[in-house]
Amino acid sequence: IRCLGGKFESIDLSILPNLERLQISDGAIQSIDITGHPKLQEVNLYSTPIEGALDLSDLQDLTTIRIRENYNLTSLDISNCPQVKEITADNNEKLTSLSTANCANLESLYCAGNGMSSLDISYCPKMEFIMPNDNNALKTLNIAGTGQVMWYFYDYQLISITISEADYARANFPGWGIYDPSVYQYPASQSGWQYPQYIIVP
Repeated sequence: IRCLGGKFESIDLSILPNLERLQISDGAIQSIDITGHPKLQEVNLYSTPIEGALDLSDLQDLTTIRIRENYNLTSLDISNCPQVKEITADNNEKLTSLSTANCANLESLYCAGNGMSSLDISYCPKMEFIMPNDNNALKTLNIAGTGQVMWYFYDYQLISITISEADYARANFPGWGIYDPSVYQYPASQSGWQYPQYIIVP
């Protein structure tokens, strides 16, 4: 289904249980429910006033996600989507929370230009590239089980970062302290890098 422009503020997708592709752009749609569409493969939302949270979790056939310039979107859940390899979720200026947790084949995430304070990309073992530029509000980051991307976050004012014990032991983080499972760590800023206040190792 393609909705390009238009003045309607909501759309009922429940009559399309076999929906495979959804594209909405430059319209007036403020609310949408995408749950209950197990065959959905592609979602493109561009420049819409969709408000609040958007749930794309547990869509087993979903492969393509582009969520761009949706200026009232505040939360995006793309967790447990095993087929998705690439996600674009950028320039959603009110987006504060994004989760791609447990996306087993996710390789890249482009999420620049949002207002995120929380990002969960845990247990995405194939993740190789992430671009979170211009998310200077980022405070909490969960990269447990996603060790390949932890180097991209040194320039944010993180309060806490969650990593797996194996990743912590393997990485070379000067100033982050010695891992102690009974306490949080209190690393210091070194050489201009801002380290997180807490390291959490579940």
